[in-house]
Order: sequence, then C-alpha cells, then structure tokens
Amino acid sequence: MLIESCLQRVTHSVTISVTKRDRTMDETATPSFGAWVRRRRRALDLTQAELGRRTGASAATIRKIEADERRPSRELAELLATALAVPADESAAFLRAARRVVAVEHLS
Repeated sequence: MLIESCLQRVTHSVTISVTKRDRTMDETATPSFGAWVRRRRRALDLTQAELGRRTGASAATIRKIEADERRPSRELAELLATALAVPADESAAFLRAARRVVAVEHLS
C-alpha cells in the first residue's frame, strides 16, 4: 500500500531533538497530515503551485495545509486525494485525517 509505505519511511526517519530549559530529549515524531501531504507531493515531483492548479487551490493554501496552519475543506480534501493518487481503499482514512487532527499513522 502506497500510503502505508510512505508513512513507515517518514515515521522511522523523523527523529527530532527538543531543547527545553537546558534539557534535551529525543522523541520520535509522528508525521502530521500536512507533513504527509508535503512528502507525497514531493514524491510525485509536484510543486505547491502545480498541486494547487490540480485542486483549484492557491499555492498559499497548499503551503498552509502542509504547515498544518489550515485544514482542507471536504471538497479540497477529495481533490487532494485524487491529485496525490491516494488509493481508493485508503481514501476514507485520508479524508478523516484531512478534516480532523489525527496522526497519519491511522492511515493504513
């Protein structure tokens, strides 16, 4: 499954260091919906502007979604699923993740 494979690579490769008041702790970060969209867009060799054209959204809107500053509408989420070639059997999970704050690890 395409999404599962992408997500496994992201989950295993994303480790961040957090410094808080002279303390450093390492934690594995689960990729957000926006991070998943960005990674998938790049894997498809699309610019934000091109993804925007394919979905009818502006590049600024795509940028905000990728930065987790904005959630896509249901309509835009459906267009993103198509433009990002989300497999049909994973579409429902993608749309749920797009519309609410959930870890993308819930996409199977």
